[in-house]
Amino acid sequence: MLGLLLNSVTGWAQINLSNAAPTATQNFDGMNATLTLPASWRMHASTAAPTYAGASGSVTQQASSGSPVTGGTYNWGTSGTERAVGALTSSGFASPNSLMAFFSNTGTTNITSISVAYQAERYRVNTAAASVQFFYSTDGSAWSPITAGDIAAASFPTGANVYNFSPGLTVPVSAFSITSLAIIPTGSFYLRWNINTTGSNSQGIGIDDVSVTATFVGATPTVGFAAASSSVVEGGTASIGVTMNSSPASNVVVTVVDAGTGTATSGTDYTTFSSTQLTFTPGSYPQTQNVSIATTDDPNAEASETVNLTLSHTGPANAGTVGHALTITDNDTPTVGFAASTSSVTEGA
Repeated sequence: MLGLLLNSVTGWAQINLSNAAPTATQNFDGMNATLTLPASWRMHASTAAPTYAGASGSVTQQASSGSPVTGGTYNWGTSGTERAVGALTSSGFASPNSLMAFFSNTGTTNITSISVAYQAERYRVNTAAASVQFFYSTDGSAWSPITAGDIAAASFPTGANVYNFSPGLTVPVSAFSITSLAIIPTGSFYLRWNINTTGSNSQGIGIDDVSVTATFVGATPTVGFAAASSSVVEGGTASIGVTMNSSPASNVVVTVVDAGTGTATSGTDYTTFSSTQLTFTPGSYPQTQNVSIATTDDPNAEASETVNLTLSHTGPANAGTVGHALTITDNDTPTVGFAASTSSVTEGA
């Protein structure tokens, strides 16, 4: 089985996920036949309202053989180095019991989704139903159910009391995703497996072979005008592109304004340009959005004139080209000729 990719600090240490190393795995084999959980893993016993802060960094029992009946949180195993973590309830030790893990975004961009896979293992068959419910949290206390990670009671058929440390039954949960996230660099999240067994006829269930992979937003995108200049013949409408090269971690709002420093006259040479906002949302990129300026067709032959635009933005992006000069070219051809087709003059004048 694969080992664990995480830091080794105890206490409130977190399992690090980064752009360069987005996957962490845990098979609990490093516990050997001890009670101490891996760093950043905890067990909250006998409560329907568990918190990471209130959980323990160890389990209460370990079993690799025999017929254990003591209720508690368990380090199950087939040998000293093949382990799984779970619970066995009894008349004096209630259900549910929650296995939890604490993760941190140590990357440079937001985490937008998480993929999780794991398997449950059964070490004791019995007559009481067993199931697993999966949860996600950003603070370790308020939990959101993620039903794609659940294991229904039907996956653990009940039966006569029998132990099997091979284990006897494994229930794999294929990779499922938690999406629409925006976990910023230095931000954290928590995962929880609610192991639901009941009473003195409890089954013995363990969680093993956990794999968590984060999807990160790419490098910080750049937003700006697609070009520093463009031109339009008077009477036409200019379409000026504003482009972003990659997906932002969250919405980026761009504001385009008329700087008022061009030679064209607003309201005369072109329709007054109001401040315009464009919103770039996370998604498929690159993207270009356009602002439009309608120009006026007049009968006067005149030199080309300019409209200067500038842009600013809010949100997670770098600034690209922030100025754009639009040139309005004249469509009137100057004429030359006599002012009148005839004239007269008195002789001698």
